[in-house]
Amino acid sequence: MSGRFVLLFRKIVLVLGWLSLTIFCVFSQTNRRYGLSLQTDNDSYLMKGQDQYYTNGLVMAFDKPLAKTSVRVDLLRAQLGHQLFNGTEIYGVEDLKWDRPSTGRFFLNAQFQRTYVKDWLWNVKVEISTLGKAGKGEEIQRFIHKKFHMYEVESWESNINSAIGVDLEASVAKTLWRNQANSFEVSTAASGRVGTDFTNLSSQVFFRVGKLAPLSRSYFVGNGGFFSDDMECYFFCSPGYTYQFYNATIQGALFSRRQGQHYSIEKQLFTQTVGIAYSRKRFSIEVGFLFNTKEGREMYSNHQYGRIKGGIRF
Repeated sequence: MSGRFVLLFRKIVLVLGWLSLTIFCVFSQTNRRYGLSLQTDNDSYLMKGQDQYYTNGLVMAFDKPLAKTSVRVDLLRAQLGHQLFNGTEIYGVEDLKWDRPSTGRFFLNAQFQRTYVKDWLWNVKVEISTLGKAGKGEEIQRFIHKKFHMYEVESWESNINSAIGVDLEASVAKTLWRNQANSFEVSTAASGRVGTDFTNLSSQVFFRVGKLAPLSRSYFVGNGGFFSDDMECYFFCSPGYTYQFYNATIQGALFSRRQGQHYSIEKQLFTQTVGIAYSRKRFSIEVGFLFNTKEGREMYSNHQYGRIKGGIRF
């Protein structure tokens, strides 16, 4: 299975490279007014033979700078994505066969972000989604597995009921300290989310080492490459904490839960993200690895997956 995902990984890199080269050749102006990015998440990127929990995600994003003044930068972002979740078969539990539901989730969101030159920002987001059978996870996964001659996934009998979700989220972030050489930075972020899919509070601390730019011009928060040609290349490490009140991908849709299926969430979730990012002028790329504790009480183990993200500005 890992060999087939290596082939898939190579294809994704080739597509991102071709797309970046094409747009670089077509759009040669200095003033870059738009940004496009593609993010892919998969637990098989870690080459551990794992295929469970949050097993696959694909997110396309469109960025548009709205305004730049001497004190702030405004950015509008829209994302369209899909996520796949699978459970692992369990034994000895009378009313459960899988340790979490298998489900798919389409989502579309819009975000407004204001970044200040004093190195802090706030962000608001509204997101709509389709979850459960309406998320078409089973059809998408069966197509992918058939295309790459992989095994047939049996856990879709645990899929949750179809539902439409609406979530609202707000976050703030602030640089706490950066050395004079702009090579090491400590920053923090906090966010709150409420809705029919996810309701939680979370916080993170970010450590970055490398060649860094101020937040108002940094790829780190999405501003890189629009108003300057600053080159950034840095390693990052980000421990985080989330307190969950509700998670519809585990507990089922808020107003259409499936009868006889009772999953519980772990209230406290700890996360760790490590990776490397590069951004210069039009092009950016990021590779990261995410390690999470168990989201659900019935889940056998913690979870980890890889992330690859590439983007262009034009």
